[in-house]
Amino acid sequence: LREINSQYPGDVYRAATAIDHDGADAIFIAATNFRAMEIIPMLEKKYGVPVITSNQVSLWAGLRGMGVPDSIPNLGRLLA
Repeated sequence: LREINSQYPGDVYRAATAIDHDGADAIFIAATNFRAMEIIPMLEKKYGVPVITSNQVSLWAGLRGMGVPDSIPNLGRLLA
């Protein structure tokens, strides 16, 4: 098993889809030391709920804090 900072997006996707998300209002992937932003669109499509990651929220907060309201495609509903 690779350390958390060596996980590929596919590893994160497999881990996220191994959990039962029935009834969830959203999915939160907490950790800033692995790549999860690439899989946000796939998880949102699969489960039909917003997917939030630590790095995505940090990007959103930084942009909004600087007054940049632009959307960024393919990074989930939060940045749409």
